[in-house]
Amino acid sequence: MTFEKEFLLRYNRKAFSWIRSYLSPTLMQHITVSTRTVLQNPEYLQMLLQELKKWNKEIYLSPNAVGNLPPEEAKKYKKMKNLEETDLLIVLGGDGTILSKIQKLQQFSTPIFGINGGHIGFLSSVVPENIPTAIASIFTEKYRRDERMLLSGKITRITGEIETFHALNECTLHHTGVARLREIDTHINEEHLTTYRADGLIIATPTGSTAYNISAGGPIVVPNLDAFILTPLAPSGFAQRSIIIPPEKKITLQICGKSSEMRLSIDGQTSFEISGDDILEITKHPKKATFLRLLEENFYASLREKLGWGL
Repeated sequence: MTFEKEFLLRYNRKAFSWIRSYLSPTLMQHITVSTRTVLQNPEYLQMLLQELKKWNKEIYLSPNAVGNLPPEEAKKYKKMKNLEETDLLIVLGGDGTILSKIQKLQQFSTPIFGINGGHIGFLSSVVPENIPTAIASIFTEKYRRDERMLLSGKITRITGEIETFHALNECTLHHTGVARLREIDTHINEEHLTTYRADGLIIATPTGSTAYNISAGGPIVVPNLDAFILTPLAPSGFAQRSIIIPPEKKITLQICGKSSEMRLSIDGQTSFEISGDDILEITKHPKKATFLRLLEENFYASLREKLGWGL
């Protein structure tokens, strides 16, 4: 097969898979199931697989999902294919499990359905006990599509080397080694905002506003908005507070002091070393991550429940 034919075949397969899953979930045939490393209740995984079989789906398992099944049971299923070529990714785990899968996506053509096998679970709010009814709702089109903004980052080294990344929740500049204040020069487009004197700085999306950002005193932002939230970690002065930035702006950060070093953590999954010679740029990603939500799911009710706000 020539390169041209192979490229067209692969491209058309991806395009058809995306169109099929977008227009009708009843046509979602190739389903990938992923889980956290160790499930406290692996019987929920077997319940999920049995429900998918009832709908005659072609099932693929991630390595973690395989590890949460008895060996003889795991042999009955295919191993995970390219996530970009599957019709639906079902994640049984906590938010961290979903974030780890987001890091493996590039085209973001695959919708994600989360089942909460973790703790708080803002991204995966369906409880495992409701797996049968939840799966039936997905394959009978009783759901809505929830598109979430991603941030895109670029690190330019003094050598000219460039490293890129993306995040659903946030990227966080934080100190390494001895705990002491760092100075982080911050520009919005070409305009100087401030030089933060703090332990670090969180650059969050609205989705990430209920993650590390809220723990650091930042605001909660409704997730269907597009915006950046800058929240300093333990700033030296009370005047330096969180600020919400429009999504079309470019945020440029540089650590003051050539000998200074910090670490940049991406969604709590990967990290980069950042020195005073490096320039960090954050922009809105051109694509969005898509989640499938049951019709009865409600963000405000979820806030009351998961943050203990009461009735």
